[in-house]
Amino acid sequence: MALNNPRFFVLLTTGCFLVDIFFLKDEWSHTKKILILKEIMSVFYKCFLLSFIGINYMTGKKPILWPVLAGNALEFFDLGLYGCLSPLLASKFFPSSDLFAQTIAAASLFAAGFVTRPLGAIIFGHIADQYGRKRSLTLTLAIMGVATLSVSFLPTYGDIGILAPVLLTILRFIQGICAGGEYNSAAVFVLEHIERKRRGIVSGIITATSIFGFFMASIITNLTTVSLPGDWSWRVPFLIGSFIALISYILRLKTLETPEFLKTKSFRKFIVSSSFIDVVKNRRAMISTIGVGCLAGVLSLTIVGFLPTFLLSFGSVPPGYEKFFAQFCLFLYFILLPVFGFLSDYITQKKLMIFSSVTSFFISFPIFLLLLSSHLSNVVIGTFLLASLAASFLGPMHAYMLSVFPINQRCRGISMGFSIGVAIFGGSAPLISTSLIKMTGLAYAPACYFAFSSLMGLMAVCLRHPEDETATEKELAQTSGPVAVKA
Repeated sequence: MALNNPRFFVLLTTGCFLVDIFFLKDEWSHTKKILILKEIMSVFYKCFLLSFIGINYMTGKKPILWPVLAGNALEFFDLGLYGCLSPLLASKFFPSSDLFAQTIAAASLFAAGFVTRPLGAIIFGHIADQYGRKRSLTLTLAIMGVATLSVSFLPTYGDIGILAPVLLTILRFIQGICAGGEYNSAAVFVLEHIERKRRGIVSGIITATSIFGFFMASIITNLTTVSLPGDWSWRVPFLIGSFIALISYILRLKTLETPEFLKTKSFRKFIVSSSFIDVVKNRRAMISTIGVGCLAGVLSLTIVGFLPTFLLSFGSVPPGYEKFFAQFCLFLYFILLPVFGFLSDYITQKKLMIFSSVTSFFISFPIFLLLLSSHLSNVVIGTFLLASLAASFLGPMHAYMLSVFPINQRCRGISMGFSIGVAIFGGSAPLISTSLIKMTGLAYAPACYFAFSSLMGLMAVCLRHPEDETATEKELAQTSGPVAVKA
């Protein structure tokens, strides 16, 4: 049957991508119907590609993995909504007397979710390490779903005055806390269910689901704000997000706890010794995850949040083409994540991430010079290099970090370190890049911050010991008899 043939999915994906590119290059001059058709085709090829990769490599564990991946996509769906609806939310929830103040307030609201992530990593990471990954992930998804639903029914500034932005900020803080306990803990949960030799490609798929969440936020936002009349159209994406959370929550209730956690649970000393102080004292591992979060945040948020503005404000591409190149770079990033994850299963995650960090350092300036070129072919090369560097580092990232901390410290250590790195260095990447351009007057000045982040990532990966297993894993591997896996 065609659906069982991998060539069918490859051809379908390629065909849909070509159709998407055809419509996207002239998106600004087409009618609303063409725009909607383009977005629908965009959804199809990304869904089919992700499904194809997952079905062929997830070793029959789809009932366990897909609910977790859906929740991961929801986290970035919410983040994407705040980015896409930022101007609209600013006009609805902040005073209209000062347009610049509105923009700053909306940008601060977007960044608020990153600030509270380390707190969520501490709270829900503790629950995951002490009481189970499943319990923590179910709780974060439930709270995030309620917060998203609350945003959709929140009164605006015109209805309740200053209380509206206060409530919205509180809900954004709550979502950020949940996100801090969701993203890395979900990766740990998934990878602990996967055999070691396939953890690289699954790591890439996990990161790809976050990009898929951004895609869906952009698509649904465009469809609802363009197609639906009235001032309430901005509420529909948040309603959809809460519905996704409900379905994912129901499915997560049926998942199984990871075998590795159940093994640690049978050893009292691992649970007792895994206090928060012990996690922080593991300095080498903590610094390593902070550095990984630094470069990962800079690479990914440069593509997602900074590239369109950079090309529009400082590039030489024709007006409107920045949308094409931004989505083209994001699409390449999405496609290459599982590819580099798959590659890391053969050359190890550490070697690939070191290669990516070193390469990022040396070609930071050439990439930005290519993006600033007036020749479109050079811009295409620049976007391809940027997407490749990001995918080669973030693709194997989760599988690498899984081996940094012992099993009984994984969720707290990875989530906290990674969240700190992303919050301090990644979340501020667009702001720092723009400030460097303003201070120096050089459009390629962001390459300096890019190179600095590459050194941070290189240092982080090199800090880790070369052994493949942590001491806890080795000791657990010596135990006799299998551990029963219970729901």
